[in-house]
Amino acid sequence: MIWLLAGISSLCYRAGGMKPSFKSWMRDWLIPIPAAIAIISLQGFHLAYWWAYIVHYGLLGAALSTYWDFLFKEDNFYTHGFFIGLAILPLAVTGIPLHLIALRTAVLALSMGLLNFVVNKIRWLPGKDIVEETMRGFLIIITLLIII
Repeated sequence: MIWLLAGISSLCYRAGGMKPSFKSWMRDWLIPIPAAIAIISLQGFHLAYWWAYIVHYGLLGAALSTYWDFLFKEDNFYTHGFFIGLAILPLAVTGIPLHLIALRTAVLALSMGLLNFVVNKIRWLPGKDIVEETMRGFLIIITLLIII
């Protein structure tokens, strides 16, 4: 199930980067849906904390909507991954340990930053944007396995 949701997230992330056919909202506001399904499938749904799932959806969508170039003068994928990871923080009330949230946040920050660095160092790689964007989308969901 998680692998399927990671694949859906990959497609949505790539669709958000394709121009002009698709728009970035496809990445920003569709990826939180498979993320929520993945979280619920991994730990169950806690009805008393319904509001935390809504806050997570909004924070994840907001984190996906920027590469922080307004702050760093160029895209910063380390920061992008960091805030994607941090978006799950409201779900700590459902029992996700803070140290696992911190670990996943660090993994996302490092993996997204290093992925960008490595892919751009390989000069012969065709379709770099496809590889990089699909991998980032995949990482968002597959790293949720860290929280269980």
